[in-house]
Amino acid sequence: MTSDDEPKLSSPPRRFSRLAAALAPSPAPGPVAPELTVVITTRDRSGLLRECLESLDRQAAPSSAFEVIVVDDGSTDGTSQMLATLETGYRLTVVEQAPAGSAAGRNAGAARASGRLVLFVDDDEIADPGLVAAHLEAHRRHGSRTVVIGAIARRVPDGADRYARLGVESALWHAGQLERRPLTFWDCVGGNCSLERSSFEAVGGFAPDLPRENDTELAYRLHAAGHAFVFAGDARVSEYRTRGWRGIVADAEVRGRIAVDLYGRHPEMLAFMPLGGGGGELSVPRARRAIESVALALRLPPASLAAAGLLLPSDRMAKAWLTVVIGHAYWRGVRTAANRDLAR
Repeated sequence: MTSDDEPKLSSPPRRFSRLAAALAPSPAPGPVAPELTVVITTRDRSGLLRECLESLDRQAAPSSAFEVIVVDDGSTDGTSQMLATLETGYRLTVVEQAPAGSAAGRNAGAARASGRLVLFVDDDEIADPGLVAAHLEAHRRHGSRTVVIGAIARRVPDGADRYARLGVESALWHAGQLERRPLTFWDCVGGNCSLERSSFEAVGGFAPDLPRENDTELAYRLHAAGHAFVFAGDARVSEYRTRGWRGIVADAEVRGRIAVDLYGRHPEMLAFMPLGGGGGELSVPRARRAIESVALALRLPPASLAAAGLLLPSDRMAKAWLTVVIGHAYWRGVRTAANRDLAR
């Protein structure tokens, strides 16, 4: 039979085509995007990270309302293996990157986010069951261009030194203060804050070249762009601090050095910074100011002063002394980083 002799198949009538299309199964709907994305950056803290992720599995908010993105910043302690076997009720995405720091990790996590809102949580924090629901409710109540700041409690290892234990009390006191006064960008920390993903992208995210205080620097840019900061007392986490008294003092000195960097990037920040009198640094009691000035002039090591405070007979006296030492360490860091004119 030649090709001309092959039978021709006529097309089915159009009405049958429409009927077949109507009876055909509909394609499966794609996953609904969650309203909020939790972003966590981690490095070599597999055990703490697991506790954090398990606490997010106990949220009062439905698991469909949020997703979690973990950015592994070059861990070598088995974090990737732990994440590969962890089962969660929420959608968990893991992003691996070469070590680049927490700011770069947060940016990478936000870039993969599906939610309209982004909530940043640290890997050493345990979330209260109401954390996600409280952030969602705060955004619904306050509307767009709002940064929601949650409460951060603190827990320390058994046997922690006196200054570390006093830090637990200070965290509770600070949360109480946030309940009572209007917030500014200076109150924003990266461990428990949320905002619209579009706002985060519009201001350029975290500055990856800042080793510390990059959350404050981001918050200032959000403030300059017209965003408001509100406190959600029911959005609670508890962070695990292993830093002892030497680390506490060293951290204050680092913050002093970085304050000079922040001033160079954003001179307008000066009015809000301890460097420029904001936060009460230039309105402290005269006795404290005199002690700090003498200690700075004599170039006394902050760690030595801090060690002396550990011997004081009461926690109240030790807390007051630590405040002096922290101020001295901060200004020592400023003097290290500043040129002569700025230091004066």
